[in-house]
Amino acid sequence: MMSLQSLKPRFLAIVTFILFSSFNALGDTPITSIKFWNLSKNKLVVKTGKKERKTKLTKKMIHLILDENQAVFDKIALVNALGWEPESELRNSATFLKAINNQFFAELKQKYTRADEIERKFYTEDRQVYEAASTKDKFELFSLLRAEKRDDLNTQDEFYLLYLYLLAMDNYNDVTFVENELVHAEFEDQNFETDENYTFVKTLISTQHLFHTNQLCEVGQVFERAFEVWKHDCMIKSAEIKNAVAAAQDYLHLFLTNCDRILYSVGNDCSSKKLVVKKNQLLWIVHYKTFIYGNLVVYDSANNKMEEHKIDGDDYVELNLSDYPAGSYKLKMKDIDDNSFVIDLKII
Repeated sequence: MMSLQSLKPRFLAIVTFILFSSFNALGDTPITSIKFWNLSKNKLVVKTGKKERKTKLTKKMIHLILDENQAVFDKIALVNALGWEPESELRNSATFLKAINNQFFAELKQKYTRADEIERKFYTEDRQVYEAASTKDKFELFSLLRAEKRDDLNTQDEFYLLYLYLLAMDNYNDVTFVENELVHAEFEDQNFETDENYTFVKTLISTQHLFHTNQLCEVGQVFERAFEVWKHDCMIKSAEIKNAVAAAQDYLHLFLTNCDRILYSVGNDCSSKKLVVKKNQLLWIVHYKTFIYGNLVVYDSANNKMEEHKIDGDDYVELNLSDYPAGSYKLKMKDIDDNSFVIDLKII
C-alpha cells in the first residue's frame, strides 16, 4: 500500500497489516462478501439467501441445478445464496458431485439395458473412466462432466462450472485449483469462453486468488478487464450479469486505493459509480468514447466548484488530488448534447 504524504510510512504499514489480517480473519474476502443472489427472482434462491449462513445443498436445490429449463444465472445465484462459514465442515461440492454421479449411473444403466453389444462396450468404457476420475481427491478436467456425451445434453460444462463454484465456496481460503480449472475450461471450450455466466464466475474466483496473493490493486480492476471488448468498454448483454458485476464493483472499488494510478472508464458497465481514492493517487477519468466534447466539473460536498476541465477530443482528464482536503466530492460531466454522467468521489 502506498504511503500518504501526511502520514508516516511505519504507521501506514501497521494499519495495512491490521486491515489485511482483519479481512482474512473475518472472512471478508471478495468471494464471501460479494452478494448477487438477491438479483434472482427464483423463490428458492431468495429463500436460501435470506438465511444468512452457510446452508446445506438439498435435493430440491440439486433438482433446480439439474433442470435444463432453469436459467444458468439462477443456478450460480443459488451457489452464492448458499453462503459460507469459517471453519465449516459442510461440503456442498461433494454433495453435488454425488448427485451428479448418481444421475450419470442411472442414465448409464438405462442406456446399457437398451443398447446392442457394440454400444455396451462404449458405455462400459465411459463408466470406467468416470469412476477413475470421480474417486480422485481433486475432480479432474477429463471427467465425464467435461467429456462429450453420446447424446449431447449441452449441460456438462454448466455442471462443471457450478461444481467449481461450490468447491471455491467450500474452501475460499485457497482457490488455486478452481482458478486453474476455469482457465483450462476457457481454452478447451470456445462456448465457455464467450458465456457471460462463466466469465462472471471465473472473474469472481480470480478476485479471490488475487486477494490471497496480496495483489490488491489488481482486485479492483479485474472485472473491468474481464468483460473488456473494446478498449475501456465493458460490453455485457445479460441484464442479470450486468447487475451482478455492479454489485461486485460496489465492494471491489475499495481495493483501487492500492494503485498508484486509477483509470476510471466513464460509461463502462463494469465501473463502479463511486470511487474512494487517496490524496497521493493520480485519477484518470477516461471519457472516450462516451464523452468526446463537453466539460468535467468537480464539486465539493457543499456544491462549491473546485475545478473545471474542458473535454475537447482528448481520451481522458487527469485529476491531481494532492491539494484536495479529505472528504466527499462529485464529478459531473456533460457533453455538447447535454448527456450527463456523475461520479461520487471520496478522498481519504
